[in-house]
Amino acid sequence: MRFRPLLTALCLIAAAGCQDGPAAGPAATGDLRPTPERPNIIFILADDQAPNTTGFEGNTLIRTPHLDRMAAEGTWFSRAYNVLPQCAPSRATLLTGYYPHQYGPLHNDDAQLDPQVDTVAQILKAEGYRTGMVGKWHLGNPLEKQAGFEDYWVGYDRLTTPRKEKYTHPTIVVNGRSQRVERYLTDVFTDYAIEFLDQQPDQRAFLWLAFHAPHEPVTPHPDHPYDPEDMVLPENMRDNMRDKPNAQRVSAPARAFQAMTPGQLKRHKADYYSMISAIDANVGRLLEHLRTTGRDRNTLVVYMSDNGWLIGEHKMFTKGGSFYEELVRTPLVFWQPETVPAGVHSPALVSSLDLQPTLCRRGGSSYPAGRKGYDLWPLVLGEVASVRSEAMMEYMQKSSAHPTPAVAIVDERYKITFYGGSEVSEFYDLQTDPLEMNNLYGKPGMAQVIDPYRRRVIEFFRLSGM
Repeated sequence: MRFRPLLTALCLIAAAGCQDGPAAGPAATGDLRPTPERPNIIFILADDQAPNTTGFEGNTLIRTPHLDRMAAEGTWFSRAYNVLPQCAPSRATLLTGYYPHQYGPLHNDDAQLDPQVDTVAQILKAEGYRTGMVGKWHLGNPLEKQAGFEDYWVGYDRLTTPRKEKYTHPTIVVNGRSQRVERYLTDVFTDYAIEFLDQQPDQRAFLWLAFHAPHEPVTPHPDHPYDPEDMVLPENMRDNMRDKPNAQRVSAPARAFQAMTPGQLKRHKADYYSMISAIDANVGRLLEHLRTTGRDRNTLVVYMSDNGWLIGEHKMFTKGGSFYEELVRTPLVFWQPETVPAGVHSPALVSSLDLQPTLCRRGGSSYPAGRKGYDLWPLVLGEVASVRSEAMMEYMQKSSAHPTPAVAIVDERYKITFYGGSEVSEFYDLQTDPLEMNNLYGKPGMAQVIDPYRRRVIEFFRLSGM
């Protein structure tokens, strides 16, 4: 195991850190048809979708009627956090239930899963589920079946697709067969998702549906146009950044922001919203297919994003080594008619570490010992008010382009970020300063509040050796 000393540190950092799950259960036997108790499971993952980019979260400009209906008919969480705001590490955590530093990858340039670690697909396959992966992989060769997805694999071949044609004329590989298609990538992936579900109407299925959208290159869907003039730039673009780490002020996202005009930011945001509306339309297609085939009550659908995106917030553009809400918080919805309570908004704190044990338990399996997450199902059903008191986030890539390595803790009220090698940390009161513009670290009278958080993150760095 890489960075073994960090395992000790986690018990100091996260409430979930010392809670190991029980051993994995035996392989499934008997009837393998989906039931409300052991349903089909569809996990839908957007790429770089920031929080507050859906109607149900209060955004009045974006059009997401199907996601809004999914939230109205299910349970959604407004304080769900990814452990690392970068694609590959975030996805690895969702699949394995481990922090990136435990088994990797630590960053996108180290995008390989440890083959010795069981994924949620492998665990559910042992319980009799047919497993399918459709969309973005980013954890090894995207064209080869792996990590328990042995029945069905649909990926995008970027090597044979010009970048500017990624969404409009992609090359798709289906179980090893390659073909160029003349349709929008998000629509194509949904077609194959429906095909996979239709291939096994009487056997439990687990589908990992990972859209590339709204990841760059931003490419608006022709059916979902937005006018840049309607776009509103974020209020915290006024952040003066004087009390932030200098490395953040000169980081790659800061330089990218400086190179853009307000008009360019609005154009980007309009196209970004179009891509999210295209996802929404395809989620609607998928839910409608479940209804018309009578499988909606026996299918759990979970929707979230791997990380967020900055379009001017804190004078930054794209993403990087910081833990602002727009980067680490994610939309999260659970939907299963007559099983998941309808119209519930939960403010409970949730970590992406919690998804793997939750999906395993819904599939009838316990999950392997050593995972650091909690089963969210009692929270989804309203049987408990919370499962964790805080969540930990990390960014362990040593980079000259970002103020890293870094670690952050968020709880019901506060968030602290500690940067290794920097004299400046960040501490925010999210109740009074949800836009994170007033750094309280080092401010008079705050030492007693900050010190317990500060000691934990410093101990984390000491034990990690970063």
